[in-house]
Amino acid sequence: MAGIVRGIVNRIKARRLNLKKELKSNHFRIAIFGSARIEPGDKIYEQVYDLAERIGSRGYDVVTGGGPGLMEAANSGHMVGDKKNRANSIGLVIHLPFESKGNRHLEIRSRFMHFSKRLDTFLSLSHVMVVTTGGIGSLLELYYMWQHLQVHHVSYKPIILIGKMWRDLIDWMKKDVLPGNLVSPQDFDYIYIARDNEQAMAMIDTFHRLFRQEGHLRQIACYKAVCAIPGKNDTLVEAMKELKAKVQTTSKKTSVRSKKSSVPAKGKNARRSAGKR
Repeated sequence: MAGIVRGIVNRIKARRLNLKKELKSNHFRIAIFGSARIEPGDKIYEQVYDLAERIGSRGYDVVTGGGPGLMEAANSGHMVGDKKNRANSIGLVIHLPFESKGNRHLEIRSRFMHFSKRLDTFLSLSHVMVVTTGGIGSLLELYYMWQHLQVHHVSYKPIILIGKMWRDLIDWMKKDVLPGNLVSPQDFDYIYIARDNEQAMAMIDTFHRLFRQEGHLRQIACYKAVCAIPGKNDTLVEAMKELKAKVQTTSKKTSVRSKKSSVPAKGKNARRSAGKR
């Protein structure tokens, strides 16, 4: 009941995003991308809700598209996790004929008529980007963020992918795109694949600690080419590579141990499909 009341209050009192002010704050922000078509009750919805609740409990901000589906799962879960009200639930709402109001769990919101400006704002605000199950919209967000990292238009920001669909996508790129020299091996250094929320949160906490240590917490969010000065992020990038190697090793060991127990659930999981957005 308290969550419903807070949601109603947020819808009434949600303040407009002041980008310059937010970028000057010391808040650590996690962007969560995912389908608008997945509804409450779905296991993927509950997974995103749980992840955002953990993010809120750490006092990290969450940034979403502010709409329904997995965006609402993230904003509502964050609200429940942020019991001390230390963090912000931010929604960057796109104007669409069928989706323009934004969900009721936003504390800060901004409205956009065009996807390009909205995507740039995601880049400006976010320190870590998490991509969950989604369709064309989520693919757009993933590749837009990834390309800006590839050409060093923004400073180092890790992209965490959750879900088998993304592992299959990355495997396809390494198999069919990389051999043709259409991408470079180092382009994949920005991508981290998490098998579950526990691993995703371990990554997020590590990134947060490293950003704090490196003094990048404010600089990492700015959307300027100057943030990619050669050598500026070398220590951070090397630390990310070490983390990736450790995570991948741990994932392989865990997969072998849990292989037998995962077989019975295979049929149940087979019904999960990617969202269409």
